[in-house]
Amino acid sequence: MRENGRSMVEMLGVLAIIGVLSVGAIAGYSKAMMKYKLNKQTEQLGTLINAVIRYQSDLRVTISETSHGVEPIISYLRKLNEIPVEMLYPPNDRKYDKYIKDALNNDINIFHHITNYIGLGISLQDNNISKETCKNVYLLAKNFSGDLGFVETTLESEGSTQYSGHVYGDRFCTGNRLCFKNLKVTDIDDLCSACTGDAKNCSLLFVWYD
Repeated sequence: MRENGRSMVEMLGVLAIIGVLSVGAIAGYSKAMMKYKLNKQTEQLGTLINAVIRYQSDLRVTISETSHGVEPIISYLRKLNEIPVEMLYPPNDRKYDKYIKDALNNDINIFHHITNYIGLGISLQDNNISKETCKNVYLLAKNFSGDLGFVETTLESEGSTQYSGHVYGDRFCTGNRLCFKNLKVTDIDDLCSACTGDAKNCSLLFVWYD
């Protein structure tokens, strides 16, 4: 007799194969999207860092008494058209003048401190990918080691701040300091180990001295 349809076992087998292929496709897509976002973050941060280096003297504005020793300078760079449009918050957002965001939705603040250094702070938002983001930023920072003072990783928890470590730029590479010019992948992994899945308020700070 000719069979007019498929058996239940055959149908279940087909569905199982489709399920496996779908999981693989989703995993591949997620990995590709993550790589794209990390590359986009590198591009965005590179643009900001280059702008800070070029305009350092102009960005060292007078600190007002009401700023608590910190003067945000996002608005200055925005007026110079040095901030990619996709990084800006909407004009009616309370963060518009103080923060921008990268491709991974991390808040970024650029400021001039009363001790006369310029800082670029990145608050890592997604705890599930914070360590990978941290590592990506340190790899980028190596390209600017000739201009940087240092980069540090911090972890804020219950009112206290813990420092995972400092990596110094070329001009400040003295003694036994960990420096970008001899930074290894294993060093970066150690520095970013604090930014794991359970971490809270993991941040990176770039510092340029006068």
